[in-house]
Amino acid sequence: MIALNGWGLASSGDYRRGFQHGGRRYAHTIDPATGWPVENDLASVSVLAPTVMQADALATAILVMGAARGMAFARISGVATVMIRRGPEGAVTEVSPALQEMLDDDPQR
Repeated sequence: MIALNGWGLASSGDYRRGFQHGGRRYAHTIDPATGWPVENDLASVSVLAPTVMQADALATAILVMGAARGMAFARISGVATVMIRRGPEGAVTEVSPALQEMLDDDPQR
């Protein structure tokens, strides 16, 4: 649970809108570089941003980038994000430094 305090939150992923066919997972999000459904190990990306519109655009863009490029972008751009990717052992969660800072922030300071 997180208090938004005027921020917008949006998530993008293939865990709800996707399907499997022929042993392959198809996402509903289209990669503009290929014109085909996104193919990466991300199940979900959530972003906190000043507006919901910004959060939604960033969550979708980071999902399309994939885990490595998406987290690099989040670090460089200061985007508060959490991503869940499919690993060999199950779900793996990664939090960007900007979001970690928000979570670590002590309101008593």
